[in-house]
Amino acid sequence: MSTQCSARRLTRRRQLGVVVTWTVFTAMAVGMFTVGIVTLFWGVHRINDLGDLADHQARARGEIVAAHKLPSEPQGTGGGTEVTIGFRSADGSFHTTTQTPQLWSHARHIGDKVDIVYDQRNPDSFYTTSLGVERFRNILILLLAATMLIGTPVAYIIYAREAL
Repeated sequence: MSTQCSARRLTRRRQLGVVVTWTVFTAMAVGMFTVGIVTLFWGVHRINDLGDLADHQARARGEIVAAHKLPSEPQGTGGGTEVTIGFRSADGSFHTTTQTPQLWSHARHIGDKVDIVYDQRNPDSFYTTSLGVERFRNILILLLAATMLIGTPVAYIIYAREAL
């Protein structure tokens, strides 16, 4: 009798383990799919904004007006440079933003020149890269969203077939 009870307990524990595993796996799949949906909407919104900016863009030459080193993290990350970029728009007003320079940017010191593309209707909305680079980034965002939206259900179905 005790051998049968032990076998039943072991079977129930395994079944419980399978249920818990599939519940966690399903929750992760739903989470990834949800992130894919949010990323898709965000990417489409950004592409629409860029299209609107392209219709009302202006260019200016800005410069770095402040720079400071970011502290290094104990894990060895960080320690980059954060810069404040300023420019004067066509209407004469001065605008600034603080950001971490892109890896390929050579402008990292006070006084370095930076090309600016801004929206004439809202000069506070500007980019320090070309609109082509921004479009490429947004296409990558949409590809990431598509990968999550298509890949998550496909992976879930493949693993479910193998497990069942």
